[in-house]
Amino acid sequence: MAISLHILILVILFYGAYRRISVVRSGRGALFCGALVVKLSLTLLSFYIHTEVFKASDLAAYWHDAQSIADLMENKAVSYFTYLIDSQGSGDSPELLLKNQPRALLFAKILSFFYVITAGSAWLTAVWLSACSFAAAWYLFVVINRYFPALTPAIAFSLLFYPSAVFWSSGIQKEALAVPIIFTATALLFPFLLKKKPAAPIIRVAAALMLCIVLWYIKYYYAIVFVPLLFATALIGELSRRREYFSGRVNLQFILWISILISGVLIGRNMHIALSSEHFLSLVARTHHQVAASSVPENVAYMEELKATPLSFIRYAPQAFITGLFRPLPGDGTGSILSWGVALENGLLLIVCLLGFVFFIRQKFRPCSMAVIAGLVYCLSLAVFLAYGMPNFGSLMRYKASFLPFLLLLALAPFYQTYPGGKK
Repeated sequence: MAISLHILILVILFYGAYRRISVVRSGRGALFCGALVVKLSLTLLSFYIHTEVFKASDLAAYWHDAQSIADLMENKAVSYFTYLIDSQGSGDSPELLLKNQPRALLFAKILSFFYVITAGSAWLTAVWLSACSFAAAWYLFVVINRYFPALTPAIAFSLLFYPSAVFWSSGIQKEALAVPIIFTATALLFPFLLKKKPAAPIIRVAAALMLCIVLWYIKYYYAIVFVPLLFATALIGELSRRREYFSGRVNLQFILWISILISGVLIGRNMHIALSSEHFLSLVARTHHQVAASSVPENVAYMEELKATPLSFIRYAPQAFITGLFRPLPGDGTGSILSWGVALENGLLLIVCLLGFVFFIRQKFRPCSMAVIAGLVYCLSLAVFLAYGMPNFGSLMRYKASFLPFLLLLALAPFYQTYPGGKK
């Protein structure tokens, strides 16, 4: 009965969205339906792989703890909500597998809510999480497309159809929350990035800030790159719109942007011990070697002599750059069908990026906005950072879902001779 009710609610929501989209923009309804079918199909595929193929994945631990926390609701609702707010101060402490992992525990708490409302249905929870993820991707698509209608095919493919990004932001995994948060926060502040006046600016900034706080607690290594870049670029855009003196001085804008960005990163480093200068390099190097040792050799981009020193990280920077952006490539991996599919996708991405760069050169480096620069810095920084910390190709592809849609969009933009925030 509960499953039938949830399916009915989802059908009503999706159909209502389809009807509204079809009325607002003819032809957009077909795109919505196609993207939704792809999302739900990859959601079910992701659920099957994590439950039947890779049974040792994190999903089992997440679901076990979600069930244990949800059991508090059956005994006493007050205990359940108290534990969600303060698990340390709560008198009721269920037996958990992830109790010593704060980020995983937070995700398990969120899952416990879905466990309660779906009567313990894991696949239905995966569908609900993916529905939220799809809504965020569609929202960002609409926002960007509003300003750049010529980029419709590129925006749609990058955000709604790019296989790896859609797959890894679906189902019961933290990326199914982190990626939608990144998309939604970007959509909320996108007018600021383009120096446009948005509706309800205070509400937009407050909502984006709240989302970024959640992102910090779920995936702090995404947030330490994403949040300073987003707010620094938005602030520069708003100052340029409001102050004519400031808008005409690109050098001053860039200096202020760099200053705000560095300040934001330094603040973030002081908020998490893993990001402090004393622990960061040693933690990343140690994690790199531990992951490599526990993985199949063919499925790892191993930096054998990586040490916790700046010079060692600089030495491996080119390898981290290529690995983070484009690997696994054909010839990497275990040779499975999934491995070959991902390698082919990355090979095509490499070709698109190279051609996009050539087209950009042919346009004689036509000026592009701070938004494009911020997007490139975000993609490149996160790619290198993730390659250092996660050499396993499977996990790396999951983490790359946080920036791959933006990278592909920026690579495709030169084909249309337009740039987000620049002139057409």
